[in-house]
Amino acid sequence: MEHSSPTHARVINGLALVGVAPWVTDVFNGVAVIGAVAVAAQLRRRRTGSLEVGV
Repeated sequence: MEHSSPTHARVINGLALVGVAPWVTDVFNGVAVIGAVAVAAQLRRRRTGSLEVGV
C-alpha cells in the first residue's frame, strides 16, 4: 500500500507528462524518502533529546 501526499503524486504525474526519463521519478522518490527520514529524526531529537535506536 502506497502512502503519498497529493503534492508528491502531482509532481510524479507532472514528471511523467513532461516525458522525463523513467529513472528521474525513482530519484525523486528516493529524495522524498531521505527527506522524510531526516524530518522524523529531527522531530525525535527534539522530542526525546536522543537519536538512539530502540530507546
